[in-house]
Amino acid sequence: MCKGIGLTRGGVFESSFCEEAELDLFAEQVVWAGLTAWFVTCFELGVEHGFSPELMVMELYASGEAAQIFANMTRNGFFKQMSHHSTTSQYGTLSRGPALISDEMRARARATLAGIHNGDFAREWSNEQAGGSARLETLRAAALNHPMSQAELGVISAVQAVGKAPKAP
Repeated sequence: MCKGIGLTRGGVFESSFCEEAELDLFAEQVVWAGLTAWFVTCFELGVEHGFSPELMVMELYASGEAAQIFANMTRNGFFKQMSHHSTTSQYGTLSRGPALISDEMRARARATLAGIHNGDFAREWSNEQAGGSARLETLRAAALNHPMSQAELGVISAVQAVGKAPKAP
């Protein structure tokens, strides 16, 4: 299929349908879920420490710095992109990062992956959809009512007004 639509020119990584599906769910439920939860936690910790909610939003993502870091990862590699940062940033990231991840977090990630592999998630999601997705709506509402979501309203429009961030399609 990839060859037929011209996607093999840059190379292809062979995978099975099962591997691709499980990897996608792993990224959605561990990588991005963990990153999202960490951003929210950092927002809460920063506000608790006395930083303004708006400045926390700006520092975490609204400035576009995080997007630039991810773009540099794509071009240069995960660790090699750090050459674009100050040595203070590099040292802080490399010396403090590993201690922020606990064995309990690793165990939860493994349990989530096991639930993907053994079909628990598929059953849960099927039941959620069959029941009208009430829990999903509750989770969405809670996210949109979180103080971080509220603080970003003015920040994002201000950043977009000066042309620093692309507007959503």
